[in-house]
Amino acid sequence: MQQPSGTWAQIIDFPNYYVSDKGLVWSTITDKLLAPGATKDGYLQVSLSNYPDEAKRRYVHRLVLEGFLSRIPAGFQCNHLDSVRDNNVLSNLEIVTHKQNMEHATNKGNMSNPRPKQRKFNRHQVRAMRQEYNNGASIASLGRKYRVSDTAIRYIVFFKSYAEVK
Repeated sequence: MQQPSGTWAQIIDFPNYYVSDKGLVWSTITDKLLAPGATKDGYLQVSLSNYPDEAKRRYVHRLVLEGFLSRIPAGFQCNHLDSVRDNNVLSNLEIVTHKQNMEHATNKGNMSNPRPKQRKFNRHQVRAMRQEYNNGASIASLGRKYRVSDTAIRYIVFFKSYAEVK
């Protein structure tokens, strides 16, 4: 397979991998795009390795910024301008302080409280539950699948909990 068109940069510390300005990661070892996995918080990660070392998980958004701008300095973070955690296009990312990142999240309505309570599900999972319910899945089957009570599922699909997730 040929590397997709676009602008690519070699990944720092992993010379057999390249990252694109569109948030794609390419392996020269396999000549394929890597399939990222999502964290419970909705961020995309890939596994990179320098044979024979063990694989290391890296956030795609950080790889994009470090590939096209510079290493992210200690104490700084990556901010997704549109607040969509899996949109890792270079033009959607910026390097900010923790304080700036929290202010951005609060201003965008992603965070009403700087210390939100821990939630069992991220917004992608909540949307998936609601879609499955709308497509005919039963409350009981969703409860078994997501390992929560029928009441918890009912609250989610009828917007009594996670009401902010549309």
